[in-house]
Amino acid sequence: MIKAALFGICGVFLAMQFKSEKQEYGLLIVLSVSIVLGFLGVSGLAPVFQVLNRMEEMMDISGEYLSVFMKIIGISYLAEFACALCNDAGYGTLASQIEMLGRITILSMSAPILLALLDTIGTILSNG
Repeated sequence: MIKAALFGICGVFLAMQFKSEKQEYGLLIVLSVSIVLGFLGVSGLAPVFQVLNRMEEMMDISGEYLSVFMKIIGISYLAEFACALCNDAGYGTLASQIEMLGRITILSMSAPILLALLDTIGTILSNG
């Protein structure tokens, strides 16, 4: 984490050098640093996948639900990254559109899980 923080701070200082003259270079530097940090973050997800696999085995949860859950987390991080980048570049309207599309995508992906949950609750209530 310390290396990632230092890398990010160095990237910001480097981008600040271009802020007054060539803003597009600063934006490209920030984008490059963000992508590298994103890959560092993704590489650290192996333990999370191990925990999810163990939960799937212990709780007899369908792998389909965990797969959708991981996709939803990925979509939320990707949408947040894109929104922050657009806001930094001064395109707030585009950031809002990306945020809205991310929310709609997450809602549509979570609908089958919500229906399965409601079905389970209905089954429990009818048998109780």
